[in-house]
Amino acid sequence: RGDIPAKTDGGWGKWGKFQECSRTCGVGIQVSRRKCEAPSPSGGGRYCVGQRERFRVCSTKHCPEKSREFRDDQCHIFNHRKQSNGRLADSSITWKAVYETMNVSDPGICRLTCISKKTQWIVGTKVIDGTRCFSGSSDYCINGECVHAGCDGKLGPSAVEDACRVCNGDNSTCERVADTRSYPQSRSDRKNLIAKIPKGSALYRMV
Repeated sequence: RGDIPAKTDGGWGKWGKFQECSRTCGVGIQVSRRKCEAPSPSGGGRYCVGQRERFRVCSTKHCPEKSREFRDDQCHIFNHRKQSNGRLADSSITWKAVYETMNVSDPGICRLTCISKKTQWIVGTKVIDGTRCFSGSSDYCINGECVHAGCDGKLGPSAVEDACRVCNGDNSTCERVADTRSYPQSRSDRKNLIAKIPKGSALYRMV
């Protein structure tokens, strides 16, 4: 009767180098991976527990002015694509990205959805890593999930902007401006000047 092989739990190997940035301009994502091979599990041993991939933000160079948003670029590849019958699609159809949701916890926020002017829809799989969760967001889609990024560009809970829109600031670089006025009632079809918002304002509230 042969010997029973020893039970060996798996161990993580070294992290690999970060791959190329997911974008050629603007902000993208780089990924690094490691394998459960130091040692590999054997004899019924446990597989490695923990993170197999890690990500970081990468910034290459600014995109040219008036460039399409990254989501729109991903929809643009459907323009003039051949149909299943081998014929070219209508050359007048162009595709533009739309957002299914603005809720960062909704899985649909990182799904590529495109619409044409002729109201045809294409719903793809997940967007490319490094796509913003929604327009103007500082959070990014990674592996189909919306991941928070701080104002310093680092992923995960990190730096936040203060009321003056300064990253990791202490609210000392701007001042608070308040104005209290009352206005007489007017006809509903008229427009009244309520307030003038100072140029460069970061946050404002009307009550």
